Amino acid sequence: SMSMKIFYRIVLLMVTGCLLFGFSSAFANSPTQYETVVQALESTKEFLITDGTLKFSEGNPDKIEIVITVFPGDINKVIEEETMRSLVFAFIVVFAQTDVQKLKIKAIPAELNFKTKKQRLLKKKSLSATISRKKMNRLLKQYVGIDSCQSLIGDMYFGNEVIHDMLLEKSDCIMYNDQGKPGLKRFFSEMNSLPFQ
Repeated sequence: SMSMKIFYRIVLLMVTGCLLFGFSSAFANSPTQYETVVQALESTKEFLITDGTLKFSEGNPDKIEIVITVFPGDINKVIEEETMRSLVFAFIVVFAQTDVQKLKIKAIPAELNFKTKKQRLLKKKSLSATISRKKMNRLLKQYVGIDSCQSLIGDMYFGNEVIHDMLLEKSDCIMYNDQGKPGLKRFFSEMNSLPFQ
């Protein structure tokens, strides 16, 4: 549900704060591995088949759609950045936690109505990307100085729940535009502009 997603994000922000102050034991050394793309994405609690934020085709399981929540009044720049950020996050999660070699993901922003709790899809503002593991690893090596996506994902234990999320202090420079080079927009652009390998 939407309230549970917000709860998980608050917990993750709290853990990130602890990490910044040196308490890193909440995260395991390497992320849990899954057999499918769907399992990996659902492990984040951000994208779930049950609430419609994760969709895939039975005939083509490596072609995925995710739905990104945005809010009334968000300007186009904010919507675009949230959509880009969610795509980068989704690719990194999948490559860190599965053996999938290439993947296509489409991200569709959806405006949340606070009164009805329903979402209106903003299909004209959707973004798509297709990328291979090899290409993502090359970009991460160039811009973050790490060899693979696994270095960016941690397992956080919260009671009986395991939540998988990015170790933000390592990935800020590719997830935001104001946290150093290359910045989200350039990283996303290079994801899409390099030859597909």
